Amino acid sequence: MNWGVTIRRDRLGASLRWNHKPEQKEVVPINTRRISYTYLDVDFSFRLTPRMTLFGNAANITESPAGSYVYTANTPDYARRRQYNLYGVQCTFGLKGQF
Repeated sequence: MNWGVTIRRDRLGASLRWNHKPEQKEVVPINTRRISYTYLDVDFSFRLTPRMTLFGNAANITESPAGSYVYTANTPDYARRRQYNLYGVQCTFGLKGQF
């Protein structure tokens, strides 16, 4: 699932985009399950002149981790985590223009 909001006013632009990946529902029971997570990405732009724009992007601004669990019905909660990935926030800033 994903959803978002975009705002554009005169020289300013901004957008918020969420991307949610729920825990996978399995038809056949398996022991590996991925946890659900939601990412929030933010973009902004500010037009300095008609030919030059200042921009910035930030991906996964909420620093949501991705991971998976391996377990059976008898595995205690503390022993179920298999993989846990936390990449932090990835940012890009710049100046773009037409020359």
